[in-house]
Formats: sequence, structure tokens, C-alpha cells
Amino acid sequence: NCHRIRSAPTTDQPTRHHHCLRICSYNCRTVNSEADLATLMEASKKIRYDVLALQETKVKASTTRRTKEGDLIILGAKVDKKNIGGVGFIVHRSLESSVESSEIISPHLAVLRINVNKNTTLAIINAYAPTSAATEEEKDEFYLEIEKVIKNEKAYYKYVCGDFNATVNEPLTTSTRIGLHGTGTTNENGERMLELLNASNLF
Repeated sequence: NCHRIRSAPTTDQPTRHHHCLRICSYNCRTVNSEADLATLMEASKKIRYDVLALQETKVKASTTRRTKEGDLIILGAKVDKKNIGGVGFIVHRSLESSVESSEIISPHLAVLRINVNKNTTLAIINAYAPTSAATEEEKDEFYLEIEKVIKNEKAYYKYVCGDFNATVNEPLTTSTRIGLHGTGTTNENGERMLELLNASNLF
């Protein structure tokens, strides 16, 4: 999924997409080997992006590196002793110099902060929610954590993206959030995601 942020101020040096940031969410399944990472980087060449927010990295340890072309790769570790989770980012070389900081908070949450001008920062909060097979305690912990991260983040602009393992389809008569873009039947993860949006005033 790719989204353009059109209303954010531009960087001092315009991105390759002119005066907007193109942020994409990508469940990469795994980048636990050099071959997996090479495959991902090759696939990224077909995507028009400034930032790729990655889910399911499944790497054993967090790492930050740059490709020979200058792209910034930030990978967060998976859940300890389990082959699940891990989030991260790929930042296109044209935007790399605007990165203020990055933070891997947990195997389910990461934040990338970008200076959009001299006085303004945009935070990209990348989330990978537990699947429907997770325990209620695991789901509760994730949503409490992401709500806290959103509330405490000091960046002027906050953009939340990722894989919420959610299906959302609200009736048009009661919803101003989904409109015509819902699908299927709302599941428990979808209900939790909508509660997060309400609690965090993201709409």
C-alpha cells in the first residue's frame, strides 16, 4: 500500500516525487538472509517510494546499513525465540539526508523521523499487529503500546502505517472513516484498529 502525503511542508531539497512524500507499507515476509534482502531491494526498484515501511523482517538482531547506491536500510529484530515479527524501513537515497532519527521500539513497532523543513518533523509510525491467532494479552499489549507511542511522539506530523492484520467494513450510514474502501466483514483486529483511531484522534 502506498500513500502520498501532500499537505506536509516540503524538504529543503525536494524529493524525487516533487513536493510530497510517498510512503509505502510492505509485508516482506522475511529478510533474514542476504539473498532475501537482495530480492527485496530488487523488488523495491519497481515501487515508487520515498519510504518503505517493512513488516515481518524476521531478522535475529536489529541493524542499520546503507546500500552502495545510498539507500538507508533499518531492520528491527523479530520476537525472541519465535520466527515472527520485526519491523523496519527502507529510505530512498534522495531522502536519506533528511532522516533525523529512527527507533525500533519492539518487534511490532518502529518510528522513523524525517525533517520536512528546518523547523518541522514528520514521524512515520510503523506497526505490525499480532495476528488473529495471538492471545488477548498479546493484542492488548500491542494496542496499549502503539497508543502510548502515538500520544508521546513529539513530531508535528504523525503518520501511522503498517500491517494491522485487520479487516474493516463499516456501514456507510455510520462511518466517515472507511467510505467505499471497506472490504469483507470487520474482524476483531479491525474493531481494535478503529478503537485505536478514535482514542488517538487520528481522524
